[in-house]
Amino acid sequence: MIANYLKHALRYILKYKVFSLINIGGLIISLLSCAIILNFVLYEYSYDKMESREGEIYRVNLLRKKTDQRHAAIGPPMGPALQRDFAEVEKAVRLRHADNILVSLENDEFYETKVFYADSGFFEFFPYQFVELAHPNPIDEINTVVLSETLAHKYFGEESALGKTIRIDNEKDFKITGVVEKPKTPQHLQFDMILSFSSFEVPYGYPVTLATWGWTSFPTYVRLVEQTNPSTFNEKLNSFIARHMGEDVSENISLEAQAIQDIHLNSENISERDGTAPKGSKSQIRILIVVALAILGLSIFNFVNLSTALSIKRIKEVGIRKVLGANKFSIFRQFVFESIVLVFIATLVAVALLLLFGEKFNQIFEAPLYINQYLFEYWYWVILFSVALGLLAGSYPAKIIARFSASETLSSASVKVSSPSGVKSVLVGLQYFITIGLIIGSITVGRQMHYLTQKDLGYENENIIVLKVDGPSLTQNYETIRQKLLQNASVINVTSTGNMFDGLNGSVPVYLKENSEESFRISLLSANYNFLETMEIPLLAGRDFSSLYANDSTSFIINKAAADMLQIGNDELGKEIVLNDVWEGELIGITENFHFASLHENIQPIILFFPRSFDDRIFVRLNTDDYQSAISAINADFSEVFPNLPFDYKFLQEHVNGLYKSDKLFANSIYFFSAIALILACLGLYAIISFQIETRQKELSIRKILGASDWKIAYSLIKQFVLFITVAGVLAIPLSIVSVQKWLEGFAYRINVNAFDVIIAIIIIISITLLSLSHKLFKAINTSPLKYIKDN
Repeated sequence: MIANYLKHALRYILKYKVFSLINIGGLIISLLSCAIILNFVLYEYSYDKMESREGEIYRVNLLRKKTDQRHAAIGPPMGPALQRDFAEVEKAVRLRHADNILVSLENDEFYETKVFYADSGFFEFFPYQFVELAHPNPIDEINTVVLSETLAHKYFGEESALGKTIRIDNEKDFKITGVVEKPKTPQHLQFDMILSFSSFEVPYGYPVTLATWGWTSFPTYVRLVEQTNPSTFNEKLNSFIARHMGEDVSENISLEAQAIQDIHLNSENISERDGTAPKGSKSQIRILIVVALAILGLSIFNFVNLSTALSIKRIKEVGIRKVLGANKFSIFRQFVFESIVLVFIATLVAVALLLLFGEKFNQIFEAPLYINQYLFEYWYWVILFSVALGLLAGSYPAKIIARFSASETLSSASVKVSSPSGVKSVLVGLQYFITIGLIIGSITVGRQMHYLTQKDLGYENENIIVLKVDGPSLTQNYETIRQKLLQNASVINVTSTGNMFDGLNGSVPVYLKENSEESFRISLLSANYNFLETMEIPLLAGRDFSSLYANDSTSFIINKAAADMLQIGNDELGKEIVLNDVWEGELIGITENFHFASLHENIQPIILFFPRSFDDRIFVRLNTDDYQSAISAINADFSEVFPNLPFDYKFLQEHVNGLYKSDKLFANSIYFFSAIALILACLGLYAIISFQIETRQKELSIRKILGASDWKIAYSLIKQFVLFITVAGVLAIPLSIVSVQKWLEGFAYRINVNAFDVIIAIIIIISITLLSLSHKLFKAINTSPLKYIKDN
């Protein structure tokens, strides 16, 4: 019986090649799209799954109650204090990111960014697998380091790295005591090098020590004893700040524990330190899942519509089979089996394409091919899914065709299989609903991405080259390199700083000397002479740092947001400002607000100070588009001043645009899958229109003979699609607007969805419909009715 059904299914595919190709092709495209999205979803949810004691490791975040800001770092004394104070805390581990350290080997030097200092218990918390290991606790001694397998291979090739020495920042030699292999699952904490925490020293010029509770720059993790209730533990943390920092401080800040497996997808409102993976977004994942279901739905709708329409051509076949003894159930079973065969063929092709070209497909999300292991491990689910999808898609057409009696099928040349108001019409309407929603979403996402790249940031980042230099070397040679670079015809201005306009700024308590009772937490930005001029940041009052004023090395400049917070007017320059109870200086300028962080965040108050610690970046503004020549000249000057340092540069604009990398990947995925949805919609509409015109050819011929004009004939074919678009638009437009507005809430600076977006979406969907209709409609209007009558 199965063999007979299979034979009928293959005959059906070969007989109706075009419609079978549309059905199978649509399913292949939709299944492949769903697999690519599912791969990304599985990858995002696989973060931090390597922990042997998952559910017991938490990161301790800092909450600022007044502003509702959360930070993924706390003060250095807090970790050990948590372990002492709470019986629930079995162990605490502190980390400190080391930004752009200089690593020196015998003949090479490199800048590395994925570097952390970590307490000795780090590898107990995070059970990485070691390729090489000197002893069980590789970072318990001072000046010891563990490398990633990638970095060890970069430095030493196939040689063993164990026991070798590397020099850090031209100051200390670190002994390599371990090499860890790349984890099998992605981690929110990404490192190439772990240095022993006992080796850490407070950076030069910082007004803090390792005993400073307010120096919130240390990501800290705790391991709770089994059966600890996280909510109860978080409640206990409220008293911790009051006990150690005072009741007044506890009114402003508190701590909260966040499960490690929640970090990647539940940290959108948490400020992260360097060295962590780009945050995931649950809202984006939900949208992509909806898109995947929409694409799958479109292919199913196409399948059902086409199968239902094609059933009219097989009506006599069904009648003959019933005369020969086939019952309703056997007819139903045969048609469902044919659907399952089609779906199974599409599934096999989709899986084959995924295995062959999966890595290229997943460049859409820049995620590795993660779904393969599931396809092989749970192959039976793939088969069950194919069967279920075949049943879902094939049941309705099979039920329709099986319900007719033999006399009905053989007594008439035309049997009415369905009506425009039936299920088929609902499915066509749903196609329009989905397509309109995706078009509006794509337009909105595109406009927001354009807005992010075009918005005035309050400073000019174009034509700025950033040179990386280790702090001590830059401090000693800054004026030399500055003067040398300014002699270059392609260089307009030069300054230095320690930040990259990416929001990774430290912050300290700030108050006016005249009102020391009220302090505010404000971000810091080091800025050398001519910083405002180089970055083209406009002043509201006062001036830039200048070498002409001896006291500028202890002076401050603030932005308008800081001025508003401290209640300082533009005419109140000269006030004394105190930072962290240590630095005191005169206010010499107030700038317009500028974006020193991502547009996901509102502009915050910031204080610019003349470098008292080591700056490690030179900003060079160019006046040319001939970057290659300019960089070559700058490299020559740099190598003359810093002969032993690598020439490491980047464009500031590219770095700032990189803040929106995940947003751009999401936008590109929406464009890509919306285009696929449009293609599926076009295929479905073309097939339905083709079949409707074919089945109504007799009616249209009679109409023409009776004098109907071409316009009336065209109208009779188009009007139901106008109704579909109208109803689908009424339903889809408000829902789409609500959905995209929800997504836009993730940006502090965003566009508004307007009527223009909706109008464009409607124009596109009408154009798609007319494009699908035009060829067959033109043919139907211009075909002589005598030809049809003669043939029939």
